[in-house]
Amino acid sequence: MLFFVSTFISTAIAGSVPSINLPNVADIEDGIEINVGTGAAILDYGPLPSARVGMEWQSGTVSLRASSTTYFGRESERFDVIGASWALVDRARVRFGPVLTVAQHTGTSAIDHRLTARAGLGLDTGGERIRFDMTISMIGAGWYPRGDVEDALYKLPIFDTLLVTELGVRHSWDSHQVRVGLFGPLPTLGYQWSGERLSVRVDGATMMGAQQVLWLQVGHRI
Repeated sequence: MLFFVSTFISTAIAGSVPSINLPNVADIEDGIEINVGTGAAILDYGPLPSARVGMEWQSGTVSLRASSTTYFGRESERFDVIGASWALVDRARVRFGPVLTVAQHTGTSAIDHRLTARAGLGLDTGGERIRFDMTISMIGAGWYPRGDVEDALYKLPIFDTLLVTELGVRHSWDSHQVRVGLFGPLPTLGYQWSGERLSVRVDGATMMGAQQVLWLQVGHRI
């Protein structure tokens, strides 16, 4: 269940990062932003509070994202995500190019420790106020660095690969942005405000009506 939860993971807000965890090709201001956040996964058996730290960097058409999220239950579990994107097509109305996501899940036992890598395509298109974004995983592989398993290194099945996919539509005005996630493991609704140096975003998600996720994140541009 926490695997599903983990993939949820400038003043011109139209150029801000669309999703909270996955890499994308949306154009943001060059530089580095550090962010910290807190939230909770509301599951059938009770809430799991969490803490998150992350970093976003862009230079021209290349961007990198990294985050680490820890869920605090009876035993702590951590998800680390590193994403990269390259906008091979870089125009005002459309940006398009390859994306790569590497994720690590560190659970309570050796078999719960897993590394996965997924490669795919990213798209960001639209006008100044309304834009459509897509991050779709197409091929993937997994590795169990510890634990007694038959195949430590394996190819991800198609469902497990496509699961780490997001489609979204966002509307921007002044320093504000609202985004609706149309696909992915968790349908999402998010709001973000960006100032000259500071940004604040709130993301909510639900899955099958019984599990919800709520995030509050504050970022500072260096």
